[in-house]
Amino acid sequence: MNSAFIERFLHPQTFLIYGFGLLITSMLGGNIQHEIRRMVNQIDLLKQEVEQFVAIDTETFFDNAQRMEIELQREMKRIDRYGGKFTVLFFELDYYKEFLKAYGQEEMEHLLKTIGEKVSNNLRLSDKKFRYSENKFAFFLIETPKEHVDIVAEKLANCLKIHQLKNGKTVTLNFHVSYGEYNSEMKEINYKNFIEEIERETVFYDL
Repeated sequence: MNSAFIERFLHPQTFLIYGFGLLITSMLGGNIQHEIRRMVNQIDLLKQEVEQFVAIDTETFFDNAQRMEIELQREMKRIDRYGGKFTVLFFELDYYKEFLKAYGQEEMEHLLKTIGEKVSNNLRLSDKKFRYSENKFAFFLIETPKEHVDIVAEKLANCLKIHQLKNGKTVTLNFHVSYGEYNSEMKEINYKNFIEEIERETVFYDL
């Protein structure tokens, strides 16, 4: 290597400039890595917000069926391990399609919003609410034995059965109701079988 080049490179001023350049490059690299990490974190937060939004039914503001499966399976595992019980109560709205055909989409949206508000006002904060399907709603009653469910079902039926349309007129709604209790003696029953058993009881009684 040319001795003049070496001498110039080792000159204090040159060495200082070179070192400063390395420092700037390192800082820029660190900033880029920091920015990348920040962007990744933001994307993760956005994904969580989207998943949370998707999990909410925008008409009733109940959680959806996918969220229900996650919540119930988690609670089933907890009860299998520590004991306890809960009850799932289904409310199935009769004549859903007939209502939609007679009154239209706007009234249907008003009906679903009203159901969401009335149920939220009449259940405990600890109870969870789900829109299980188009016309079926599921209520996850924490630490509630099946012996007490009739009281809850009747309370909900009384507040839901008379619905006021947007034009001020009222209509009477009909629901089919079914429910099932899960407790620590049911460890061999999985989520799917538990829900299917409740759904088979849907004709139990009308409200």
